[in-house]
Amino acid sequence: MITTSSSSNAQPPRPTQGTSCIPCLNAEEAVRYLRGDRQYADRLKFPLPTLILTDLKMPRMDGLEFLRWRRVSLRWSLVPTVMFSGSGLEKDVREAYRLGANSYFTKPSDRLQLVQILRVIFEYWATAERPRFR
Repeated sequence: MITTSSSSNAQPPRPTQGTSCIPCLNAEEAVRYLRGDRQYADRLKFPLPTLILTDLKMPRMDGLEFLRWRRVSLRWSLVPTVMFSGSGLEKDVREAYRLGANSYFTKPSDRLQLVQILRVIFEYWATAERPRFR
């Protein structure tokens, strides 16, 4: 699952083979998806994520607010969550980790570098041991 600012022109990255990518336009949509609200109730059509990539700066609910929600939502607190941001400010990095982010990356300006970082993230989490989610 990827949450990003709706103003972002970036296309969702392609995950590794055998996985799928579920883009959400913002953190509020991601919360609705995770809860299975409304159109997301059908888990065959909208499967549970095994990895969440989120942006820091988003309208209405930013990435840090999303991490706060995720942390108190016990079901989702175990899903690995990676924060991306144009900001590499120490206070943002520190707060993201404090709220339970598993990794934090500053978005590179070069698309090829971004694709390489995402490939490493997808490959790492595809092979890492994780609890099963239901």
